[in-house]
Amino acid sequence: MTGFVDRERATDLMQRAGIEALVLCEPEAFQYATGAWIGPAGLFRRAGAGFVVIPKRGDLPIGVVVADFQAARLRAAMAGAVLRTHAIWIESASLEPATADRPVAQRIEAGLVGRAPGFSRPATFEPAPSAS
Repeated sequence: MTGFVDRERATDLMQRAGIEALVLCEPEAFQYATGAWIGPAGLFRRAGAGFVVIPKRGDLPIGVVVADFQAARLRAAMAGAVLRTHAIWIESASLEPATADRPVAQRIEAGLVGRAPGFSRPATFEPAPSAS
């Protein structure tokens, strides 16, 4: 599913308004345009949880900026979109069955292996990572 945006109508409206693209960030607009939920960060209705960029030119793909936590859902919903992610405060780790005999803290650490050196999650509602 790629959302419900009528690209021809959107292009016509943008031409009339003299703008090059629509930038959507409200959770409802995000879901309408992508067919996917903006994610838990969007529940707080603060800018930065995710953005959809719909270019006036219909031959250009829709762009999506979304929290890393929601990336897999967006890739499945919009295979043709240009997708960029940013880290948010929500953490996730894979807890592998092979580590079931270890203490939980060690299992979590093992699930986080492979991150870039110095990686850290931003503070809640830190909008700068979504804009860079």
